Amino acid sequence: MSSEMRIPNEYDRFFVKKTPPASIVILGIDDDSLNAIGQWPWPRKVFADVLLDLKEASRIGIDILFSEASRFGTSDDWKLQESFEELADKIVLPIQFDERAGKILKPLPLFLESQPVLGFVNILADDDGIGRNLETRKGDDISFSE
Repeated sequence: MSSEMRIPNEYDRFFVKKTPPASIVILGIDDDSLNAIGQWPWPRKVFADVLLDLKEASRIGIDILFSEASRFGTSDDWKLQESFEELADKIVLPIQFDERAGKILKPLPLFLESQPVLGFVNILADDDGIGRNLETRKGDDISFSE
């Protein structure tokens, strides 16, 4: 049997691709975005401007860690923090457990000042490389998807 051939798992039938409801908007970072905006990582101002356009949203999940200072300088980080402050009760930011190093990777302390909801983004893959199970809690921490 070829190593490229995958035998479906009994749980695969539960994980079919579905179109999200119209009330959910997903903004992706794709080749078109990179061509239009430029090299990654983008200035934090790009994210700040988009966030402020989403004021009507009930929740805004941002699956980008922002754990390092902006390469465009401190004022760029502050621009993003200002949008977090304005939308404080709506923002969800990721954390990531680095179990090998025994630590939790978090956004910069500046971005935590607005007290966003934090959710972990770790997904454990089965032996075939597919994530079929999702923990929703790890101690006091909740999943990003929760």
